[in-house]
Amino acid sequence: MNNKQFIISLLLLTAFVAFLVYLMSYVASLVDYLSLGAMSIMLFSSICVVMYIFASRSAKKDQRVAFINIFMLSTLLKMLFSVILIAIYYRTQLPNSKLFIVPFFVVYTIYTIFEVWFMSKLTKIPSNE
Repeated sequence: MNNKQFIISLLLLTAFVAFLVYLMSYVASLVDYLSLGAMSIMLFSSICVVMYIFASRSAKKDQRVAFINIFMLSTLLKMLFSVILIAIYYRTQLPNSKLFIVPFFVVYTIYTIFEVWFMSKLTKIPSNE
């Protein structure tokens, strides 16, 4: 996967996820929590960009151990940032329902699938020997 393919894929995915979050505005029980969905989109798209930059460098250099370490570190950081985002949202917005987490999980799931997809594409880059 080259940079152009990644950027186009990420932009299309982000537009699709933003549309899904918008559709959630038609669900009365979720309408108050869409800001968490928007913040999640920003967080996970940023994580994808940083993850792609580091992972593509290690994949091109045929550094398999570094590639795996990057994937593991990014997964840990994604979980940490997710907990921080949810905690900040919960403390500042004081949601009155447990459904506030639904937009976050929808975004989280879709971006996680995307990350696995592009990381698997990166492992198929031929080494420059």
